[in-house]
Amino acid sequence: MAQVFEGALPHARGRDGAKYGAARERLGARPGAAIAASAAGTGFKPCGFVELAADADRLHEYRRIAAFNRKEGVDVQEISAREVAGLFPLCRTDDVLAGFYVPDDGRVNPVDATAALAKGFRNLGGTLLENTSVADVLASHGRATGVVLEDGSAIQSDYVVNATGMWARQLGERHGICIPNQAAEHYYLVTDAMPEVDPEWPVVEDPASHTYVMTPSARAVEL
Repeated sequence: MAQVFEGALPHARGRDGAKYGAARERLGARPGAAIAASAAGTGFKPCGFVELAADADRLHEYRRIAAFNRKEGVDVQEISAREVAGLFPLCRTDDVLAGFYVPDDGRVNPVDATAALAKGFRNLGGTLLENTSVADVLASHGRATGVVLEDGSAIQSDYVVNATGMWARQLGERHGICIPNQAAEHYYLVTDAMPEVDPEWPVVEDPASHTYVMTPSARAVEL
């Protein structure tokens, strides 16, 4: 890795979502333990989250996801287009079939969250090697067993997580693993302050238009 904070930009999404939280916990990924161990703030703002279903296929998919998450204790509410407009009045809802609202969801400050995870990981006994490149992955009998660093030293591990972002595909290819990952350039827009915007509005995501909208600061909108 390079440095802990690289990539944690002020305009990173900062979404702390519960939508897939139950599945993540089942897989054993528990970032909450590191956060708790750090005793550091993440800038979490429980403003809520609404995902829009603008076609029948997404409505069917989101109902299935919502049912699973309710079973796991996540409060996911199916709401009408009118209710979506009530939560985010600037949202166009004439083509919305339903919204899926998680009141306890919200957003974090990406830099603060990264710092809390790093501090908590260290407090739990973990070691972070900054400015250190991984040259290769060790494998035995078809599974990863560790990594080789750029200086030739090896680190053995029960699990290896390929979190190399846009370079994940190339790292996987070294061992014949096809990772269908492709970097995609995209843009974000931040408005000036608008008097009609309430910073307490929830994050709204509309997969049909490949858009999310949130109010990261007082009366401004980011999308």
